Amino acid sequence: MPLSQRPCDQCGTTYTATRSTSRYCGAACRSAAARERRAAASAGPEQAVVEPAGADEPRRTAVEQMVRKQLDDAHRTDTVDGQSALALAIRIDERQDSGSGLASLVNALRATLSLALTGVALPTEDEQPPATGDPIIDLQERRERRRGTS
Repeated sequence: MPLSQRPCDQCGTTYTATRSTSRYCGAACRSAAARERRAAASAGPEQAVVEPAGADEPRRTAVEQMVRKQLDDAHRTDTVDGQSALALAIRIDERQDSGSGLASLVNALRATLSLALTGVALPTEDEQPPATGDPIIDLQERRERRRGTS
């Protein structure tokens, strides 16, 4: 089999490949690449979320968006349980877990979200009073309902 010259995937130096599947120039680069892969796999949700270039808002995903909306509506986003629920939602959205691991995360999210929203009566669509047509009055009435003063 002919030997070929190719760049090392880790350090970039050109080496003579003795196999068609080789990627690294030696054991040191192979080990360094493995360490980097392990470190990237064990990174927490804060490190694993990649923001698009030039974006002001962090990337939001489906489960995180729904959980954040529920917590924001209940004014519970800044609680310990609320932040725990958001961390679980981000982990679910990363789709790194599968099977029983994902099912466990979903169950933990349900329990944590339930704790975060304990005692909060979220209004349903049919419980909403009719809008007056004036957005400022509607906002004032909604604020009063949330505070429980009306």
